[in-house]
Amino acid sequence: MLLATVGVMVVVAVAIATVIVTRSPSVGSPKTAPLKAQPGGIDLIEVLNGTFSTFSFNGTWISDREFLFRSAENGLNIFHVDSQTTEEILSKELMNEWRPFKYSLSPSRKYLLVAHDVQKLFRYSYLARHTVLNLETGESIPLAPTRVRNKNDQPPLLFATWAPTNDALAFVSHNDLYYTTGPDLETMYRITDTGQIGSIFNGIPDWVYEEEILSSNSALWFSPDSVRLAFATFNDSRVDTMNFPLYGRPGDLSFQYPIQQSIKYPKPGRANPVVDLWVVDLAKLVSGSADTVIRLPPPTSLAAIDHYFTAVGWATSDKISVIWMNRHQNVNTISICAANTGTCNDDLVHESPDHAWNDLYTTPKFNSVDGDSYLVIIPTPQQEKGNFRHIALRRSSDKTLTPLTTGTYEVVEILSWDETNHIVYFMAAPSGKPGQRHFYYVGDLKSKQPKQAYCITCGFKNDFNEECNYNAVDISKDNTYYVLTCNGPGIPQVTIHRAADHARLLLLEDNQEVRERLLDRSLPLEKRLEIDIEGGFKAQVSMKVPPDYNPTRFQSYPMLVYVYGGPGSQLVSDRFRIDWGDYLASERGIIYASIDGRGSGYAGDKLLHSLYYGLGTGEVEDQLAVTAALQKSFPFIDSSRTAIWGWSYGGYVTAAALSRDVNNVFKCGISVAPVTSWIYYDTVYTERYMGLPTLDDNFEAYNSSDITRNVSNFKNKQFFLIHGTADDNVHYQQSMMLSRALELEDILFRSQSYPDENHGLAGVKKHHYHSMEDFLNNCFNKV
Repeated sequence: MLLATVGVMVVVAVAIATVIVTRSPSVGSPKTAPLKAQPGGIDLIEVLNGTFSTFSFNGTWISDREFLFRSAENGLNIFHVDSQTTEEILSKELMNEWRPFKYSLSPSRKYLLVAHDVQKLFRYSYLARHTVLNLETGESIPLAPTRVRNKNDQPPLLFATWAPTNDALAFVSHNDLYYTTGPDLETMYRITDTGQIGSIFNGIPDWVYEEEILSSNSALWFSPDSVRLAFATFNDSRVDTMNFPLYGRPGDLSFQYPIQQSIKYPKPGRANPVVDLWVVDLAKLVSGSADTVIRLPPPTSLAAIDHYFTAVGWATSDKISVIWMNRHQNVNTISICAANTGTCNDDLVHESPDHAWNDLYTTPKFNSVDGDSYLVIIPTPQQEKGNFRHIALRRSSDKTLTPLTTGTYEVVEILSWDETNHIVYFMAAPSGKPGQRHFYYVGDLKSKQPKQAYCITCGFKNDFNEECNYNAVDISKDNTYYVLTCNGPGIPQVTIHRAADHARLLLLEDNQEVRERLLDRSLPLEKRLEIDIEGGFKAQVSMKVPPDYNPTRFQSYPMLVYVYGGPGSQLVSDRFRIDWGDYLASERGIIYASIDGRGSGYAGDKLLHSLYYGLGTGEVEDQLAVTAALQKSFPFIDSSRTAIWGWSYGGYVTAAALSRDVNNVFKCGISVAPVTSWIYYDTVYTERYMGLPTLDDNFEAYNSSDITRNVSNFKNKQFFLIHGTADDNVHYQQSMMLSRALELEDILFRSQSYPDENHGLAGVKKHHYHSMEDFLNNCFNKV
């Protein structure tokens, strides 16, 4: 490892001349700057309280010309784009009374479903009472499996949703799925009766599917005509249980003994959940027929081995698509099934061309007429540059797969397929600019200009003449209008446009209050750099330099490198944000840097897949090599006062970097909720990149990436380890194993445990950041 790291350092040092900086660095012997407050910058409490948080588009298109939104005054409204008028459907008084966590309008627009009295569970899931509000009469109807006489007895539900074309509802209670034909709730139909809390899940995902695959609290899908309902069942009976204590409130007698919290959590090489997909004929359900539910089988090639499904969607009202994947996650199968019989055909089998992992987690965009054609994002070869994610058109009838886009840029998302005008709208990261997001369109095969892609937002500027380099787009249902959010690098601005000619029609939000708050602040100067790294790749680098930096003065600053480093991740982008780094740079005189190296996203699969079967290699080496090159090339960086910190995967990279830093690039580091050994993380994420921890697969890489096996170099570092004891994602066990390894080697370090806090540490933000700043003060002031 030492030889590989040194080699990377040499490459980077030579290539530093390719950097792009906003000011030339000074030359000569620097004077060390003391670590002290610099008034006029960004205050920590302002960052933690969201003082500089910006408003984005909170609307939902409910037709081609209308969207539902919540106003700044807190009322719920429908905006009519054609007339540019607003219609209030629920007053701010009622919104404040119900305080909905989520809400959705029924297809008839007569009812509003509100989720309230919320108890958060995991990243996407929650328990909440759900109530149907009659917008015409003002009546409120509690949604529950049985009629509720007293609203105080209303049970919480795990999920609820309207059918797409009528006012029917599906919901999940106690892990079982229910259906009712109307909001009067006169008749309730129970679809499943197998649900078991913590073990068998119907219509909602278990922990690992929620976190790693579906990214949602829902596992049910209505057909477009509301006639059928597809849903998933997850059986976790064979999945191992992870237990952790909840300590409760100090001095509370009910917590004399900690309460044990349990979740089914599969770890590498262990049993996974067993999943089944079903389709319910809702008319048969209501009529009491016996053959109400049919099963959608996995492909024959996967039926006898471990597998996942990654996406479910309706091609038409009669055909449903399922994307399946093997346990190693390198082969995907798109199946098209007849919804009335459950007969499925393997329409497209896609194996990773790089012999790495696949990333098919989104339902294809289907032709609305017969569902024979669909659009999918798959890796597409670009000669010697390798594979980049592009849109391909699949036609099931003749088994053709035709690329619509091509080039050394990355398609991020297919937004819409305008079949009338033969246009596909999509978002992409431009060639050589992975930190940008632009809005594009391309002609489909029936277009007069097929396969010709055009960038719509390239060159766009906001009202303050700032470039719109990082955009988000919401398109109306029939592609007549779209909402464009210019997310940076300037302060975000939201506008409505007409799709036919992209003419701007209306400014929705300019975040003027945030702009005014920042007017008199001394903000950091951000330097952007591109640095050559091992493998012929380029690392993207951001450095936020204190506002008093002057190239004519001989002065140096301490530097803190913030890292994440996980596969497909990105820290360096043109998206606007004010964060802890802005506080440290503007108030504490600390350079705040981020480095996206090998394994980072949006720059092609060669860079992305360079970590395959080797987590803890290139992404760690690049943090060390690029930081060393920055120290050597910029005299204003104090190489004797350089630190690194990260959270989650970033906590892992931080600890791994310290464990291998034989050249003293970093003096100290902070790992927050880190992975310390991949044997303790979940199957889906870990095995996607590392395979199985078995002798016939990738056992050695699991061992070599295990920080607890390589702690001797921590003796030369100051290390701060932080973790919440109720972390359901990266378990507290991870930090305890590293702590034990350090203690057995008699290595002193600082540790902070947060009782009952989960992965986000949201309940102790002030204490957490004050603790990290105190640690940095100690590190940087002891030279």
